[in-house]
Amino acid sequence: MRVLGLSLVAAVSALAMGSAAVAAPTVGCGSVITENTRLTTNLKGCTDGLVLAGNGITLDLAGHVIAGAGGSVGINVTGQGVTVKNGVITGFGTGIFAAPATPTSPSPSVRLKTLLVLGNTVGVLLDRLGNDAAASTIDTSAILGNTTFGLAFDRTNLALTNSIVRGNGSHGVNELEAVALFRNNDISQNGGDGIFASDVLTSTGGLFGNNLSGNGGNGYEYRQSHGDAYPRLANNRADRNTQLGFFLSGNGGSLSNLDGGGNSARRNGDARQCVVQDAAQTVPADALVCGTGP
Repeated sequence: MRVLGLSLVAAVSALAMGSAAVAAPTVGCGSVITENTRLTTNLKGCTDGLVLAGNGITLDLAGHVIAGAGGSVGINVTGQGVTVKNGVITGFGTGIFAAPATPTSPSPSVRLKTLLVLGNTVGVLLDRLGNDAAASTIDTSAILGNTTFGLAFDRTNLALTNSIVRGNGSHGVNELEAVALFRNNDISQNGGDGIFASDVLTSTGGLFGNNLSGNGGNGYEYRQSHGDAYPRLANNRADRNTQLGFFLSGNGGSLSNLDGGGNSARRNGDARQCVVQDAAQTVPADALVCGTGP
C-alpha cells in the first residue's frame, strides 16, 4: 500500500509550477474570471473571492494566497471544465465551491491540483455536478484544518487522488448520493469519520491504497438505504480510529466485489475493527477481511 507523504511544507513548496495561463494584473477580490488567468499577487482580506464563470479555463494561482475575512467563498466555480491549481485558499466560509449557476444551468466540472485549502469553515464543497458527468478531480492537494468538513460533495462524480485531508473539525470527507474514487490519499486525524458516505453510487468508484487512520469516528463509514452494490475496497489502512476502522451498512446490495484484499484495521476503539451489516441479507464472514494484528 502506498500512502502519500505530502506534508504542509511540501504542499506549499510544490506550488511554484509553470503555467501557460495569461497574467491578469487587474484581478482582485470579487473579480469574475472568464479566461485563462495567472495571479501575480496575493489577495488578502477578501469579503468575496473569485468567480470562475468561463468554460474550459485555467486559474493558476502561481504560488499565491487568496485569503478571506471569515465568510463568503474563496473560489466559486460556475463554468464547465475549469482548472484551479498552484496556490493557497484560506479564511473563507467555503474555500472552493462548485455548483450550477442556476437550476437549469449545465453542471460545472472542476480539476483541482496542487492546492492548499486550509482554515476555512468548509474546505471544498461540490454540489450537483452530475453523477453521470465526466469526473471532477482533486489531485496532489492538501485540505487541512477546516472547521467542519474538509471535502463535502453530493450528486457528483469525483476522483480524489494523491492528496491529504487532515485535521478537519468534522468528517474529512462527507459524500452523499455520489460516485467517488479514492486512491492513495491520507485521510486522517479528522474530528468525525475519515470518510462518511451515504447512498453512494458505486459502479465506477471505490477505495484503493488510502490511509484512514486516527479519526474521531470511523475510518470509513458507508451507509446505503437501497440495493446498490457495495464499493470495492483494496489495500486501505484504518488504524487507531475512535470507533471502527471500517463500518459498512446496506440493504441488499451485492457484496461480491467488496473485498479487494490488503485492507487492515488495527487498534481502533471498537474491538471488532471491521464490520459489515445488511438489513436484507446475511453477510458472509469473508465479505470484507481486514488484517487486525498488532
